[in-house]
Amino acid sequence: MKKISIFLVVILLMNVIGPLKVLADEQPIKVSINGKLIEFDVPPTIINGRTLVPVRAIFELFFLDVEWDGKTQTINAYDKYGNKIKMRINDKIAYVNGMKYELDVPPTIINGRTLVPVRFIAENFNTIVNWDGETRTVKMVTRRIINPKPLYVEPSQLYMPEQLEKLVEETECSQEVMKFRTTPNKAREELIKAMGNDVKKYEGKYFDIYYHDDETGNEMLNYVKGHMDKIYMMLADLYQQQPPVEVYFIYEDEYSKLRKIRDRYSEHKVQRFVYPYTRNKEGNTIESLIHEIDHIFFKYANGSWNWTVSSWIPFIEEANVKLISSMYLHRNYDGKADYWDLYSPSDFKSVKEFDDISILKAYKIAWQENSTKESTRVAIQFFHYLFDKYGMEKYKLMLRTVGSKGQKNFKQRLEEIYGKSIEELNKEFVEFIKGLPYL
Repeated sequence: MKKISIFLVVILLMNVIGPLKVLADEQPIKVSINGKLIEFDVPPTIINGRTLVPVRAIFELFFLDVEWDGKTQTINAYDKYGNKIKMRINDKIAYVNGMKYELDVPPTIINGRTLVPVRFIAENFNTIVNWDGETRTVKMVTRRIINPKPLYVEPSQLYMPEQLEKLVEETECSQEVMKFRTTPNKAREELIKAMGNDVKKYEGKYFDIYYHDDETGNEMLNYVKGHMDKIYMMLADLYQQQPPVEVYFIYEDEYSKLRKIRDRYSEHKVQRFVYPYTRNKEGNTIESLIHEIDHIFFKYANGSWNWTVSSWIPFIEEANVKLISSMYLHRNYDGKADYWDLYSPSDFKSVKEFDDISILKAYKIAWQENSTKESTRVAIQFFHYLFDKYGMEKYKLMLRTVGSKGQKNFKQRLEEIYGKSIEELNKEFVEFIKGLPYL
């Protein structure tokens, strides 16, 4: 009788453990790079012990363009540096820059989608690849600058295009802003007069752009007009404000004259100037537009129209406007700005090389000659770290309460919001930077 009971227990255990094992095996496969999950439109799959992923997402991660030849079922991928990869469906032979390689598993088509072996692609771009069997995750680590577009980001953490379009659709322009836009004022009249007879106005939903009706002016307008409303609403949501904004696309030789007019008439300096750029004009024009408007939002929300309230204010503001510009560009625009394209973990490398990575030291030397760039980099990545670790809501609270309205200096306010001393936050930040495996 006892033997029969033991036999029944074993059978029952097998029935329980069996389904659990199946469920474990069916846990979805994930792929990450530098700790960030990659987003795929179809799930990765394992064939003969190798993980295959959708072709376009993995190539886009490394900034490769993909071409598909349906007749020969050939995948051609290439980047701007001349790197080329050639692969064929069900063919174990692949070519990288003309060199022949044999694959463990060939590219394949599953449910109409093309999948390629992730390890082969990644390792050809100096990326370390490891398999975490417990979490069923392919973990990649690289020093390369990667394209953040395929990375998975919690929708609540970043402003995705769909979110911004919805905000624009659901949010009317405030009465205060409309009154400013429709009421004549001396500053606007004199600025337009000083720019000349070729000035035109383009009306967005929330603000207007004045520009020269020439080739450069129209080119700049075409770059930004599809972004204007989304940029404004991203900032309005961050700061919970709708300040009056007016943008002028001008040439650099006009700046001194126009700034004197603006400073003489505009109490809050709501007029901002954007210049044409000579390199990658589209990305830089969009970045510059966000940067300049962000200055207005920051000062409007904090009631601080000069930098005498706290010596922290300009340091924080300069870092913030660059971080937010990069945040928008990465999620809403495929191109890149030349310089402040920094919302990427790989850029922590430049911070790690900056002495002891101290936000306190960076602040102290921020106004010394030849130190502004380095100190601002540290500040950008410090706030990037706070944003990633503690979330959007605390970041928003910090942005709009650091000036004179808070009646406290920035250091005190930061400590209140995050519940830790700035020394503790800095220690966390330094440990995080030094612990990055790819630096």
